[in-house]
Amino acid sequence: MKSLLSLFAAVCCVGALSAQTTVLSEDFNAGVVPPAGWITQNLNGSAADGWVSDLNGQAYHADEAGVGMSNDILATPNMDLTGLAEAYVHFNTFMGWVSYLDSQSVDVSTDGGATWTMVWSDLGYNDPSNTVDISAYAGQASVMVGFHYVGDNAHSTLLDNVVVDDDNGSGGPPPPPPPPSILEEDFNAGVVPPAGWTTHNLNGSAAAGWVALAGKAYHADEDGIGMCDNILATPAMDLSGVTEAYVHFDTYMNWVNYLDSQSVDVSTDGGATWTRIWYDLGMNNIRDHVDISAYAGQSNVMVGFRYVGDYAHSITIDNVRVDDIDPGGTGGGLTYAITPMTAGSSATFRITGGAPWTDVTIGYTLAGAGPINTVYGVVDMTPPISSLATLLVASNGTAVLTATVPANASGVTLYTQALNNGVLSNSLAETVQ
Repeated sequence: MKSLLSLFAAVCCVGALSAQTTVLSEDFNAGVVPPAGWITQNLNGSAADGWVSDLNGQAYHADEAGVGMSNDILATPNMDLTGLAEAYVHFNTFMGWVSYLDSQSVDVSTDGGATWTMVWSDLGYNDPSNTVDISAYAGQASVMVGFHYVGDNAHSTLLDNVVVDDDNGSGGPPPPPPPPSILEEDFNAGVVPPAGWTTHNLNGSAAAGWVALAGKAYHADEDGIGMCDNILATPAMDLSGVTEAYVHFDTYMNWVNYLDSQSVDVSTDGGATWTRIWYDLGMNNIRDHVDISAYAGQSNVMVGFRYVGDYAHSITIDNVRVDDIDPGGTGGGLTYAITPMTAGSSATFRITGGAPWTDVTIGYTLAGAGPINTVYGVVDMTPPISSLATLLVASNGTAVLTATVPANASGVTLYTQALNNGVLSNSLAETVQ
């Protein structure tokens, strides 16, 4: 059973259109870091504990406050890539306290870890899904990948779901582009406020307020200044041509105990007055959506991202988009269907009624039909449950995956269900013919 599970994972992985080769897969769920065959390296001889398990199914770099600079690699086993023409490393990362970070990178060694070459680096806060191209090392028989942290504090540096394969993650043709937006800003230019945007210091404090950091807008560290009340505001937008309007954005809040409120406010008088329409006291909210349809039809609408509190250097805003697409519109329900699965042939996995321009995850197991209770409702799958794919829902509410069924999978039953925007689909139990 386990071998078939691995076979399905290798062949029907995220977005795959044809067979692929998975060289390594590690989810750290065993609670042991380094896992079997992996190693850790302390490159500067510090007293740091380095990479350990967080006991919640992730690898993390231990909190080294007071230890000084840490320089540690968590490295995969030696991998044989001689059978691959391309090679990619997929993984999830999370970095909470970027101010303590000197660098985090992916390095490669071909001499057993004696020397390392950096192939990717990032100074960002939160990168839930990363793919690094290591095709330069395809065809080689002894390749190690190292996850490298350098800094003087680190207990919010996390690593999870490491996969090495020959899938570039594109999943075939790219999805259709989203329809034109009213406004779109990713802050990658490194300027905050961006052109046309404004900042508003509402209580006259000495706070620096909203500034740029690592491709995001964040509220500067105001320790010792006292209460801050600052808005980062979009340009005035003309919504006269739409009947609905929505603000989509990512937020991150690490030190919530210093927060009085974070909110989305709207102004129709050029920022002279503001009306709060949404607020949240949570820590980390990827892909928030706020309905501002009450202002549809108006020609002078500003949206403000507001922070009120006495400390703030882990408050970030990113990927702001304003459009007329309701992210919660499920078209009457999430429906999941699979064409008959035949060993060695292609099968199509289709989701309809999804929320446009959001992710839908297809989960599966070979272990049985459950049921189990989850925060999303009753799931008709028996653990262990794996992700078959995460897809982008198109504007019509549809997401489609075409994958090749393993040639020796005849008679295997796939138990599967989809999740989109917190909504579960119908469940399926399909036997390979």
